[in-house]
Amino acid sequence: MIYRHVYITHDRERFPQKHRPSEFNHDDCFRNLVETVGNHPSKGVVKIIIYYNGTREQFLSDPLCAYLDKIEVNVEVFLLSTKSAVEAVLVLLRETLSMDLNDQDIVYFLENDYIHHENWVNEVLSAYSSNIPFDYLSLYDHPDRYKIPKNYQNTELFTTGTRHWVTAPSTCGSFLVQFGKFKRDFKYVYSTKNDHQMFSRLTGKLKRKLITPVPGLAVHCMAEHLDPIQRFEEYFKRPKNE
Repeated sequence: MIYRHVYITHDRERFPQKHRPSEFNHDDCFRNLVETVGNHPSKGVVKIIIYYNGTREQFLSDPLCAYLDKIEVNVEVFLLSTKSAVEAVLVLLRETLSMDLNDQDIVYFLENDYIHHENWVNEVLSAYSSNIPFDYLSLYDHPDRYKIPKNYQNTELFTTGTRHWVTAPSTCGSFLVQFGKFKRDFKYVYSTKNDHQMFSRLTGKLKRKLITPVPGLAVHCMAEHLDPIQRFEEYFKRPKNE
């Protein structure tokens, strides 16, 4: 799991155009991720690699650092000193390409503002062990599917028995792919284009197949792009001693 994070003081000041759900914070997004992975029997084979864009002093002062000492999930941290989110993405893509992984290993590129369904690990493993033909997998049921249905007219519907999966033309910057397919498509994924442009090329010109779950298994925490059915954002309102 390749987790991209950055030293954060005030999210709203950094990105005033990003409207977040009530009580949103990045620490809870990571806590939710650890809880959902840690509750799964296969947590021992899951490794979270954090690419942290900030200084050592910033990392040590970040609540994330203290939290890492309390958890039992396998985590490794690398510090970055990039000047933009795009530059950080390019660095972690290059680093991932150089990793000693098997072609069948699943890599999850994850941004730091997602909340996950408690059973997402089971559903992902079920999809990968199924007969569904796909190259890329996103956990996000993007609300554009319902707001702009004409862009999703030629989609296919599948089921694993526990979840429906449907093809999509694009998704955000958080997605899963087997390492062999990542290597095959690296020159297209390694791009300064935005997420929509990158995936439109993969699924359009190259005919790669992207599937997403219905209902979703994670949500991108943007107030105007939340899950149309489930209320993942309620996680931020839970009692803080839980």
